[in-house]
Amino acid sequence: MMTIRRFAILTLFFGAFAPAAADAQIFMSPQEEKQLGTQEHPKIIAQFGGVYDDPEVSGYVAVVGGRLAGHSDNPGIGYTFTLLNSPVVNAFALPGGFVYITRGLMALANDEAELAGVLGHEIGHVTARHSAKRQGKGTVAGIGVLLGSVLTQVLTGSDLLAQGVQQLGGAAAQGYLASFSREQEYEADLIGVKVIARTGYAPDAQADFLQSLADYSTFEAERAGRKGEAKGTDWMATHPNTQDRVRRAMEAAGVAGAAAGAPTRREEYLKVIDGMIYGDDPSQGFVRGRVFAHPQLRFTFTVPEGFRMVNTDAAVIAVQTEGGSRIQFDVEPDKRNATYDPVTYIARVVGPKLGMQGAEAINVNGIPAATSAARVRTQNGQSVDVRLVAIQADSATMYRFLFISPPNLTSALAPGFQRTTYSFRRLAENELGNLKPHRLRIHTVRRGDTVQGLAAQMAVDDMKEETLRLLNAMRTNDEFRVGAKVKIVSE
Repeated sequence: MMTIRRFAILTLFFGAFAPAAADAQIFMSPQEEKQLGTQEHPKIIAQFGGVYDDPEVSGYVAVVGGRLAGHSDNPGIGYTFTLLNSPVVNAFALPGGFVYITRGLMALANDEAELAGVLGHEIGHVTARHSAKRQGKGTVAGIGVLLGSVLTQVLTGSDLLAQGVQQLGGAAAQGYLASFSREQEYEADLIGVKVIARTGYAPDAQADFLQSLADYSTFEAERAGRKGEAKGTDWMATHPNTQDRVRRAMEAAGVAGAAAGAPTRREEYLKVIDGMIYGDDPSQGFVRGRVFAHPQLRFTFTVPEGFRMVNTDAAVIAVQTEGGSRIQFDVEPDKRNATYDPVTYIARVVGPKLGMQGAEAINVNGIPAATSAARVRTQNGQSVDVRLVAIQADSATMYRFLFISPPNLTSALAPGFQRTTYSFRRLAENELGNLKPHRLRIHTVRRGDTVQGLAAQMAVDDMKEETLRLLNAMRTNDEFRVGAKVKIVSE
């Protein structure tokens, strides 16, 4: 929760970072593209959870990417393939040959050919120089600024109150990340399937993975209590008929027959990802049902029933599945402000931005804190109740809860919000050893194994069978075959 992934990544995409016109002119030379990518590369790593610290898995991605790059139309560009330590399903590219995927995406993919399909598509964007086809250099050069601006908006004023964290995150993601036109996506498909086929993979693996993406989108919508909304709220909605688009590209590229007999290298892929972290990394803290615990920062808290948490490196967001209320937990980014006592901090730093008058000193399990509340009119004319709690962990750390609720629900939610506040506490030494990340494990199906039996063993909070089927690209009525290797999630 303490490095900066931002809210602008909660999306599914094979995209880029700013709106583009299909017929836009290229304003940068290849040298300038490489310079820009080199400049933004460390910022992307910092903002997306860092590089996944497992040489075997990261090196594997680089090797597969290198094979594809060697069969691309511009192998001399000097590609850099980076595996990001993020559980979000994500892939994108910067100018100059910088290609990124997340370990969340690797968990969803089922073989090396599907991984190659994703990387090939991103190589297609780089080859076609889509990120450089903007209205001007300044648009592309603002990548780092765009990614860094969302949190500032959320923490300093009306954007949070007007739209809520979840909506703001979705809008930012669509605006910054999923912005290639249909023509550009098709062009990346066309280039990508050629590269994949030249390298010896089945090009239709890209279409298979797009189906997994669509299933993931539906799964996430259902978990969030928005069953049936996936097609209208995520990346897939702006890029319809993606599987058909890939197959059309395969026909146009003359590689439709390349799928026959081409290896998927599933065994090799599963061997590499066996043991990979699934979900939150220890450096980001863990969501376990309604409990959030951070083993490195050594604190925990619990949100009320009816709220579902999403952990980002910038904040922990809890969204009420019915009712629209939200909880945000984060840390004051300016350590100088954390030196104030909590009452003064609210009065001088945050309270005026939220329309709060005064603050009340409280004590949260032996830690000095303060709270204040206000009713605020949002940009769309609606009123919301906002309560801020500031908790001073030490002279350099001020934690913050922000509770947001419609006025008609505030009284009913107040006891739960109060319990969340006072559930915040430091973790005891003997608790730290029990906080371990979930990991992907590869299980060989034995006689007597059933989907329901293995699902019961899944170390996930809910939708165990659905998660098992999603990770293994299994349809509703599919069953396991004895001897098959499947992905499960374990402690």
